[in-house]
Amino acid sequence: MMSEQAFKIHVNTHEYLVEVGDLSASPVTVTVNGRSYQVDVATVAVTADPINQQPQPAKNGTPSLNGGFLPHPENGQAHAAFSIRAPMPGQIIDIAVQAGEHVQMGQILCALEAMKMKNAIRAPRAGTMGEVSVSNGQSVTHGDILFTLT
Repeated sequence: MMSEQAFKIHVNTHEYLVEVGDLSASPVTVTVNGRSYQVDVATVAVTADPINQQPQPAKNGTPSLNGGFLPHPENGQAHAAFSIRAPMPGQIIDIAVQAGEHVQMGQILCALEAMKMKNAIRAPRAGTMGEVSVSNGQSVTHGDILFTLT
């Protein structure tokens, strides 16, 4: 049995306290700045250009765009609803999908302009767009829900 590990992670000018539970457990409890998440862990390669990269299925799950993994459905069960959140503060531009539309993994859902850079927000898996929670020109903060995918 492994013990919990804590890390201070710096992303741009933000610092995050990340505590990772027992990696031999499934799912693993990960706490980020006091907020706990249950995650499935798989090993993947990280690239320096996530905007132009198409997400690829991982051995133990599908990579999400916020660094976590979505488990594959087991025994034919459908995916549960999943919130796609803003990875950084910015302004929503170029929404490319509507509620009820079927999307493919890696499909661009919208662009998020942050610090004069256009960042593609992509679908972490195939599914049906349940809700579009933002509109063109809307300002968002880190973690705001942009879309719900079912």
